[in-house]
Formats: sequence, structure tokens, C-alpha cells
Amino acid sequence: MMGDKIKMDFVLRDSRFSEICLIAKSFFVSLQKNSNMNILILGSGGREHAFAWKLSQSKKLNKLFIAPGNAGTASFGTNINISTTDFEAVKKLVLENKISMVLVGPEDPLVKGIHDFFLADAQLKNISVVGPEKDGAQLEGSKDSPLQHVTRHLRKKH
Repeated sequence: MMGDKIKMDFVLRDSRFSEICLIAKSFFVSLQKNSNMNILILGSGGREHAFAWKLSQSKKLNKLFIAPGNAGTASFGTNINISTTDFEAVKKLVLENKISMVLVGPEDPLVKGIHDFFLADAQLKNISVVGPEKDGAQLEGSKDSPLQHVTRHLRKKH
């Protein structure tokens, strides 16, 4: 059982690293296609602060919005007081401010399907969303699901 826990911890750490790599890749691909981008970061924690700090240094960034943001992120962009899970309010913000990329920090909006919401909406489907779709996010966001995933794959190998 201890070996299973170690393997599960490795899988979870590896998925976080993969998420960071995906974010970096998506961002740089979007920057190559677009200049003077308006970007929205969803979230209010330290991760979103780090994203805001680094993105604010880009010469290709036009405007940076953080929703809801925090006191620290306000020095890098415009904080917007909306919930990360209020998809209609996010849609309105994106359309009104001509956002070309949305970077989702917290798990909650991903697990609730914000990426899927964008893909299903005719006005939003061409906007880059950095973060997994609902099915992928549930693996990261659920405490039960990763254990079931690892257990299922460990059984297949033995």
C-alpha cells in the first residue's frame, strides 16, 4: 500500500508540472499569433499573482485583467470583482474587453467546466482558454478520482 501512495503522489506532482508546461506552451503559442493581447487571469491566489507579475512584463500584452484578483495583483493589471464560477459574468467581461486569452488558475471553475463553457459558446469558442476541460480537471480537483485512477492503472500492470 505504501508503494501505491508514493506512485500516486508522483502522478499528482507530475500532473501539476504538466499543467504548468501546458500553460507556458499555450501562452507562447498565443503570443506568437497575437500582439497587443488582452488577457484575463481567473483567480485570486499566489499562483495568479505570479502569472500577473510575469505576464505584465510582456511587450505583447495590451491589458491584463484579474478576476477577482487581490491587493497584489492590482499593481499588475485591473482587478474585476466577479466570481470565477459565474460563467455568464466572465463571458460578459471577455466580450466587453476583447479578451483573447483566459488563464484559469483555481481548480473550481475548471472542475465546473469553464473551458467546456467557452467551447460550447459561439461567441467564445475561438478564445484561448489555458486549463483543462471538465473531465481532465476532475482528475486534479477531486481527492477521490486520482486515487481511483492510480489504483485502476496499478491493477492493470500487475
